Amino acid sequence: MMSNLHLSPSLQRAILEWDVQTWSHALYLWENHLPHNLKGLKGLEIGARRGGLSLYLAIKGAHMICSDLHSPEAAASPLHQRYQVESHVSYQAVNALALPFPDQSLDLIACKSVLGGLKRNNQADLKQMALREIQRVLKPGGYLLLAENLAGSQAHLFLRQRFQAWGHYWEYLTWDNLPDLLKPLEIIALEAHGITALLGRNEQQRHWLAQLDQRLEILTPPQVRYMACALARQPQELKVQ
Repeated sequence: MMSNLHLSPSLQRAILEWDVQTWSHALYLWENHLPHNLKGLKGLEIGARRGGLSLYLAIKGAHMICSDLHSPEAAASPLHQRYQVESHVSYQAVNALALPFPDQSLDLIACKSVLGGLKRNNQADLKQMALREIQRVLKPGGYLLLAENLAGSQAHLFLRQRFQAWGHYWEYLTWDNLPDLLKPLEIIALEAHGITALLGRNEQQRHWLAQLDQRLEILTPPQVRYMACALARQPQELKVQ
């Protein structure tokens, strides 16, 4: 098992899979604000698919529950074995709207591209329900690591609906609403990134467009970017509801 995390390009690809240059901003935000060593902490990845965030946190020493609506073990365990963190990862089928864990039982919860996919078939907005569950099971002082798709500009919305199979049903978050959505968790850091990189037809094109985005972000507000990343914390003293 790796003792010191080095965010090499190959490790970033293993964790993030797609549009790595843009979404790697989430990894650096978390690295800048999380404790270096998470040994002894218990965490949960929601909507894991291939278990990239479980890999990231297990390398830092956390014991992770890698979860999805159906157990992701078949898809995720090869990645964890490759990086020799399998002893720090277990697998479980978990519904984000009804987490099967006791109150204040987890130190870390991580999710990437999850909240926007909860609303299907004209259901009520379920993001708040999922976040209430996250708050319920986090210990005082526990962390939420969040990376989510933002609505971005009207051009982003049009292109997603036109060219992405899930674009017509995905509920993209908005930058202005994120602080209220995360309440009453305490936001430690919150950033938005990405303007043109999602237009790339392959990972190499997305990489070079992300380099352009770093310059464009100096000139544009976060409301027109398509990815948000955050680190939030459960208050040390929980308010009685």
